[in-house]
Amino acid sequence: MLSFDQAVPRRLVHRRSTSDVLPTDFVRWGEHEYIAALQWPRRHGYFEPELPGSALVTETMRQLTILACHEGYDVPLDHRFLMTGLGFALLRRPLPARAGSAAELHATVRATRLVRTPGGAFRSARFEISIAEPTGGTVASGHGDARVVAPAAYARLRGERAGTAPSLRRRGPLVPPAAVGRLVEQDVLLVRSDGALVLDVDRRHPVFSDHLLDHTPGAALIEACRQAARVETADPQLEFTGFEGDFRRIVEFDPPATIRATIRGERADFEVRQGRRIAMRGEATLASARLPASR
Repeated sequence: MLSFDQAVPRRLVHRRSTSDVLPTDFVRWGEHEYIAALQWPRRHGYFEPELPGSALVTETMRQLTILACHEGYDVPLDHRFLMTGLGFALLRRPLPARAGSAAELHATVRATRLVRTPGGAFRSARFEISIAEPTGGTVASGHGDARVVAPAAYARLRGERAGTAPSLRRRGPLVPPAAVGRLVEQDVLLVRSDGALVLDVDRRHPVFSDHLLDHTPGAALIEACRQAARVETADPQLEFTGFEGDFRRIVEFDPPATIRATIRGERADFEVRQGRRIAMRGEATLASARLPASR
C-alpha cells in the first residue's frame, strides 16, 4: 500500500525546499519497474496545480526520474545529473481533491534504454512514467532521460565552467508578466533583444535556483519555450498538452541563449541556440483553453 503521509527525503529529488517535493513513496514493482505515490499541492507560488499545467507535470517527471536513479539504481547523491530529454502528454485534469486536501496520485516508472559502466554502475536510462488517479484514470504520461556523471568526470566535462554562477542582474527589459500568464517579474524567463527572445532566468528564483547549478536547468528551458509560445500567439493562457524536448548541449549562463518559437496551428517547434550551436530542440501540442476536468 503506497503512503501519502510524508514527502520522500528532499535530497532524493534534488530539492532544498521540502514544500516542493512531490513524491511521497517509491516502491520496486519489478526488475526495472517501480510505483510511486505523489501529492500535487493545492496551491503553489509558481506551479499551477489547479490546471495542472506543464510546469507542474515537467517537475513531476524530473523528480521521478531522479528518484528512480537514486532509489532504483543506487546512484550516489554526489553524482551529477544531465537531463538529455524530457517529454509528456497531459491527458486530463485529475478529479478535484477533497476539501482541504492535495491531489493524491499514483505513478508507474519503468526504466528502458538502460546503459551501465563496464563496472556495472548506472550510466543512463530513459524512465517511462505514467501518472494516474488512485481509481485508475490516467492524468499524464511521459518520460525523463537521465545521464549520470561522477564528480571527477563532471569536473573534467565542465572544465572552467564548473561551479560558475549567473549574474544577479537581469539582462534587460523583461517581457511583461501578463504577456506570459505570470503575476511577478521573477517568473518571467524572457527578454527582448534586437527583435529576438533571449533566455534570462533569475538566479534567485525559488524553483529554478532552489539548488545551485553551473548551467541553466532543463525545466527552465521548457518553461521558456511555453512563454515564447505565449508571446508569439499573444495568448497568455496558452498551454502545452504535449511536449517533447531534446537537450543536446548544456546551456551556459553566457553568452545569451535565444529561443525561437514557430507556431503552426496547434503545433509549435522550438529551437534554443547559444552562439552558433543548437542547445535544445522541442515540439509541443498547444491548447488555448483549459483542459476539461475528468468525469
